[in-house]
Amino acid sequence: MKDPSVPGGSEVGLKLKILFVGILLSSDASAYVFFKEPKKIPEAPSLPSVVYGTDDRGEILPTTHPILKAAFASTANMIPSRSIFKNPSDGSFTIDSRRLGDTAALCKGEPFADQFAPGECTGFLITEDLLLTAGHCVPTQMECTFFNWVFDFKQDLVGTAALPVVQPDQVYSCKRILAVRTQIIGEDWSLVELDRPVTGRAGLPIRKTGTVADVAAIGTVGYPNGIPAKAIDNGFIRTNTDPNFFTAVLDTFGGNSGSPILNLVSGEVEGLLISGEDDFEEDKRAGCWRVKKCTTLGCKGETVLRVTTVRNTLAQLMLPELTKWLTP
Repeated sequence: MKDPSVPGGSEVGLKLKILFVGILLSSDASAYVFFKEPKKIPEAPSLPSVVYGTDDRGEILPTTHPILKAAFASTANMIPSRSIFKNPSDGSFTIDSRRLGDTAALCKGEPFADQFAPGECTGFLITEDLLLTAGHCVPTQMECTFFNWVFDFKQDLVGTAALPVVQPDQVYSCKRILAVRTQIIGEDWSLVELDRPVTGRAGLPIRKTGTVADVAAIGTVGYPNGIPAKAIDNGFIRTNTDPNFFTAVLDTFGGNSGSPILNLVSGEVEGLLISGEDDFEEDKRAGCWRVKKCTTLGCKGETVLRVTTVRNTLAQLMLPELTKWLTP
């Protein structure tokens, strides 16, 4: 495995806007992907984030819902490569990170303020070496090389050490982007090929046809604001009429972009999180920031891109790497 330390800033990653209908993915002409019929995203894009009612984000524990616990094994935290350093003594990697309370200037007592927050997005495996995430997370090949994907980043493994340390089989890099769509041209997803197959982890099962039921029990697992993974097991669907998107009530945050939204009965991925409310609200009196809170049916909800929409688009592209995955 090559050393994942890659120079360059990562803040550009989530802010770069793609202004081209044809997106250059690599120097190989076969890697050009052109999108001709953009679909309209139903709401103005913003990072998914807010608490509805009580804060239901939970650590990954033995008592976590079994479907979410299984999905966690195949879900990765997208961390800037410049923050990951190889330890020559044992081959492990140290992640340079500040704590959430410092990076977000949170008020005293806000949840998870003391946890490390190195990540920027979430992605999940669909095969042993292909990972799906939100398009605004890695919109170009260049930005893809600025990040690593780290598995098993949870609080009991990170602990209270001076900095998080992870093992080589947890850390993967981007080989190339196979296909991407961004919010500016409708759908918002990116399919990343990792530098090698991920050992001991399987691609998550997805819905291939049909539509999630209005009353389906849904949940998610991901890395809100880049902190260790959190699971939410009491989500529900608010609107379900758009053919490509649905709106859900989930306590998700900016780093949850790309998180799999799972059916808690079938275990299938129903979609991926792409947008929602703002993370925090400023407490001007206290001079700090607090988690934004909405009533259960308040605010606009979190926008989820249907995984069937992604699958249908990929089928049209006829990528050889997806032949087996696309088989009914």
